[in-house]
Amino acid sequence: MSLGHRTLSRDDCTEIAGLLESGRPLLTILDLVRDSCLNSEHFQRIHLLTKMDMRNITTEFNLKKDRLHQNDAISLEIWVNSFLEGNMDYHPVVFYKRQEESDKPVVGSPHLNDEDFLLVIMTPYQKKMFVEFGSDIICVDGTHGTNGYDFQLLTILTVDEYASGYPIAFCFTNRKDTIAYKRFFLAVKMANSMPVNYVCNIFMSDDEPAFFNAWEEVMGPVKHRLLCSWHVDRNWQANVHSKIKCHSKGVMAYKVLHLLQKECNETSFLQKLQLFLQELGEDEDTQEFARYFRAVYAKRPETWAYCYRKGLRINTNMYLESFHRVFKHMYLEGKKIKRLDKCVSALMKFTRNKMFERLIRKPKKTPSHRLSQMQNSHIESLAISNSMIVVHSKNAVFEVQASDLKHSYVVTKEEVTECSLKNVCPLTCSLCQICVHMYTCSCVDNLIKGNICKHIHAVVRLGLTEDPETLTSTHAETTEADELMADILKFNVPLDYCTSSQRQSLISSSEVLTSCFRVNEMSADTIKAAQKDIGNLLSKYSKDDLTVRMKNREPANKKIQKQTRLFSTKKRKENLKTCLKPSANEKDNLWVNLGKGEAEYIHTEFDHTYCK
Repeated sequence: MSLGHRTLSRDDCTEIAGLLESGRPLLTILDLVRDSCLNSEHFQRIHLLTKMDMRNITTEFNLKKDRLHQNDAISLEIWVNSFLEGNMDYHPVVFYKRQEESDKPVVGSPHLNDEDFLLVIMTPYQKKMFVEFGSDIICVDGTHGTNGYDFQLLTILTVDEYASGYPIAFCFTNRKDTIAYKRFFLAVKMANSMPVNYVCNIFMSDDEPAFFNAWEEVMGPVKHRLLCSWHVDRNWQANVHSKIKCHSKGVMAYKVLHLLQKECNETSFLQKLQLFLQELGEDEDTQEFARYFRAVYAKRPETWAYCYRKGLRINTNMYLESFHRVFKHMYLEGKKIKRLDKCVSALMKFTRNKMFERLIRKPKKTPSHRLSQMQNSHIESLAISNSMIVVHSKNAVFEVQASDLKHSYVVTKEEVTECSLKNVCPLTCSLCQICVHMYTCSCVDNLIKGNICKHIHAVVRLGLTEDPETLTSTHAETTEADELMADILKFNVPLDYCTSSQRQSLISSSEVLTSCFRVNEMSADTIKAAQKDIGNLLSKYSKDDLTVRMKNREPANKKIQKQTRLFSTKKRKENLKTCLKPSANEKDNLWVNLGKGEAEYIHTEFDHTYCK
């Protein structure tokens, strides 16, 4: 009857089970119990509560909803049979083949071995999304570390009208070859009753040909096969380091590759590619990399070069990378899950929450990542003045000068589309009142990524697309707004020197000034009133006063005093050096000297190692 050998009372077990059912973490429950010990007159068995006790309570009260049986295989079998044998409308299990079971022959699909495992999950809402958006963009990739059996999680993802990724099918399999991928795609095709020749516009994956070969054989032809730019860039860096021994030549080769990838003119790209291959082949130090690049990438530039993906609105496979990050770190809590049934349960919760996110976005108009990019581009367009834009072709073609004053971009006004007339396009800038389909620009941000770039925002914001009759009055309002902005930038009054009322006056005046850029919405009297308010505020401070005060301040680059911190003395392995992308000054130099062997390399690292 000693305290250490007693069992928890039924009331204590029920109380702990209620805390566990409410979702309290184990450590939080331990803190509550041990804090109660300080206010208790007698030391009881509940005060000796351990994590093992709580695990036993969880098992006794059957609080693990994702564990239907102690055995992982039996638990998963019960979960699958609950859908396959029931008469429910919700059937997420599309195909299931357990291990140590003979595969049933399927027409058009290779045979699986007895030790193979394959589980395909696709909810009814995912089927609806596949039918609605699957014909445009399809992204496929796999990830590891979701279970303790080395089963790979394969995902098919599409992009909705908000330019957000939405997973439409999942597959757990022990195989990583074309046979498993074909069986996965065939199960998805049969579940949606798709036609024999299903044509997909864009198919994106990493540089593994098994994904594309299996998709094309099962689903049908693809108009554009693209490789993820991030995966391609990572492969180039790894092979540059391993196949080019001279560091400086490897850096120059990578910078030229980076510029080749972002070249948007097809004719110029082909010419520069031939010169680059010729230069690689003539140098003994780069011949090994030249053979690799010719065999792997030079013969299929349409999969990785920007000039072949203009207007496709996708550049990387970050939709899937984002899904993998969220699923592993939030739903799996950053842990290495061993049981497959727990991973499947977390995946179903993610699918449910993803559906509700989409349902919430419509009535609440929650901005997606693409809409946030459009808002940032609108802010960046404030730095583009009217003098940096040249109007051509009856207010339909515009030439916008770049910030470096060396290049320019062409903005073209497209014909009025159906989405702009009905105002149903979700990818719309609320300030400019335009959608993503109304203008095109020659910059990478719009041409490749499908964003309303800052050049388009500047053209629309400055009122250059109006009719000739209203263009004069619009320019008058815009000129006054530009003058107000120039006055603020010239004085540059810091908010630290203003009182609370003065600061509020400056902020309110700035808001009025910002709204001036929305043409045809403010009168000349409103602009003059805003100019008067800002002028009264700025008149209280002279340039001399500001200069004196600025001199008394500490320098902006002064280093702060470091706090005492603990640090590790363990010697760490040196990370693989990453190649730096070419700067703006290096781009022109690389193109001019391409093929001449005269490209200048400037060593900017601090390792004091130079190529002989």
